[in-house]
Amino acid sequence: MSFDAQVDAHLRERHWTAATCPACSRLYYAKKPAESCGSLKCAGRYFFTELSGRRRSSALIDLTDRLGKTFVDAGIPSFPAVPAINSREDTLFIVAGIQAIYPGLYETGAVPADRQELGPRFVAQPSVRWNSHGHVADGITTSFVNTCLLESPSSPARHLELLDLWLDTLSGLGLFAGHFRLVLRRTETERLVVWKLHINHGGLELGDAAYVESPAARISDLGLGLERIAWALGGGSYFDSLGPWPFVLHAPPRLVDSLRTLTLLVASGGRPGTRSVGQRVRRLAKDCAEFLPLVPVEQVAGHYHRFWSAFAELPVPVEQTVAEIRREVDGRYLRAICDELGTAVPAAAGDLDARLWALAGQGATTDDVRRAGA
Repeated sequence: MSFDAQVDAHLRERHWTAATCPACSRLYYAKKPAESCGSLKCAGRYFFTELSGRRRSSALIDLTDRLGKTFVDAGIPSFPAVPAINSREDTLFIVAGIQAIYPGLYETGAVPADRQELGPRFVAQPSVRWNSHGHVADGITTSFVNTCLLESPSSPARHLELLDLWLDTLSGLGLFAGHFRLVLRRTETERLVVWKLHINHGGLELGDAAYVESPAARISDLGLGLERIAWALGGGSYFDSLGPWPFVLHAPPRLVDSLRTLTLLVASGGRPGTRSVGQRVRRLAKDCAEFLPLVPVEQVAGHYHRFWSAFAELPVPVEQTVAEIRREVDGRYLRAICDELGTAVPAAAGDLDARLWALAGQGATTDDVRRAGA
């Protein structure tokens, strides 16, 4: 029996009904009559807050601990996450939990010999998806925590058992299966065939259950965004749980996301440069520099370093991370002011205040500098 046929039989047995979305024409499964597949594009809006359920705000680390305990009780131990910069060539950053356990899978299709029969694991993996840059909004950020159940070797039957476990876990949190819509898609690359059941909840895609077929193994990779789960549970603003308060209450979403992701990249070993990771570090620092008067850089970057450190052992300590972010953001801010004034960047050493004062020696008044930095 084909994989999609096994999915269909499994879901129908559990009272899911198949339907075709009138907006995207994709097949989806739901437990209650629904007008669409429940994706944001097809629904046109987020409406999960209108669904019944137990609304409860939860700190992200507390929510991760709760997920980990649930899976341990089900016999699934946790696996340590890795820093977000990928040492392989398949992706620039770690984009999914599967890369923590099976490094290089996207690149070679191979599974390390010592992990071909690893057994099920839970991993909460800091991840970066650069295609979200420039599109940051509620539910969309460049960095997030991918909470994943992974197993190799797997089978369609075992994969669907893990899906049931995830759905039961979400129901225990207050997100009920009756509100989910599952959309099955198939993608294929040179080395991999991937079947994904996207889990939509009131316009919000929480994640997907991916069954990966490679020449070396069959792998279950069920990954959901931690921040999206927290948002679906608590309502309000997506950025409320990203913290720290009160910074997150008044800072623009792009600034929150840029500084959060910048901290993750620098703490993972990223340095400013003209290409690859370095170019992304500079881009994020430039974003932060646009809002520099609003940003208590040391406090906020320190907060984010402590957050990311709760998931992965980061190679760059907090003091060095904060100092490097401060230096790069200050440099970007100073360069932007000098470009506005049409003057050279002062060669004077010292902190940002000292270098801004040095501009007065180049013919600029303090009012000029204030207007340029506004």
